[in-house]
Amino acid sequence: MGTLTLSTMRSELLFDLGNRTDFPDGGAEEARLNRWINSVYEHVCFPNVHKHWELESSITIPLVEDQFEYPLDTGQSYITREILGFKALRYVEDTADSYTARRSQLVPRGSSFFNSRTHNSATPNAYTILRKNLIVTPGPDSTVAGNVVVCEVWEKPDRLVADGDVTVLIDWWDEALIGEAPDRTELGGVEETNYLPDLHTERSNPRG
Repeated sequence: MGTLTLSTMRSELLFDLGNRTDFPDGGAEEARLNRWINSVYEHVCFPNVHKHWELESSITIPLVEDQFEYPLDTGQSYITREILGFKALRYVEDTADSYTARRSQLVPRGSSFFNSRTHNSATPNAYTILRKNLIVTPGPDSTVAGNVVVCEVWEKPDRLVADGDVTVLIDWWDEALIGEAPDRTELGGVEETNYLPDLHTERSNPRG
């Protein structure tokens, strides 16, 4: 967890910007500094920037007979936070993620694999992500419906809002956020990017 609060980051950022006088405390200008800091915070959390172990989590998706597509938006009961990327997916022959249940890894496939063939119903063994949907193949038949797919993911953290808020990342990222924020101001902020298609990267070491 970080040690510098949002308020301290604002002060450090203002110092890096030459103590400009057009950023008084409070109001729209303070909100602008907060937005710049949060834009960098959210950017460095994407797994293609760095694979943070603090953002690792898992989601469990119950399989439905003959249902190939499973939405990945936060409106689903099995998703509580926005997903930034996927590490691995496995099929579990049980209604929950049990170590004693039979398990098998799902193989990632490109969209062309799914679009170029007819799919049947059986036990899922492959997947792809298309337009924020998880697609599995074969589709679950009646013998596997109710079992689950467990997705190892990186999740998006909460934005820094209150003056006392700190990041969920290890504390040495605090200075990195402050150092990057002035560069982001020159660009007018970070362009929002959908990283969901970039799902199949593995960690190069235990801490990312």
